[in-house]
Amino acid sequence: MLKMLFKVTTTFLLILSIAILFVPRVVHGGPCTAACDGGTKSMEAFCRGLAATAQIKALCWAACYGSNAACKGFCYARGWN
Repeated sequence: MLKMLFKVTTTFLLILSIAILFVPRVVHGGPCTAACDGGTKSMEAFCRGLAATAQIKALCWAACYGSNAACKGFCYARGWN
């Protein structure tokens, strides 16, 4: 049973890793990620100009003072990449 499970898992992972090669890449360079790359001042300007709810603006301000990865994570989560 364990041997069969290992074989199925290995085969599945091999197929998955090959399939990933054919998935289109996400295009980078939207206004939010550009603001993240521009630093804290750029991100502050982006958050100030947002036409969003208070909760989204609060998340934006929190992301702007976090790491670059946290900032870009906010952008991707909102679909603003």
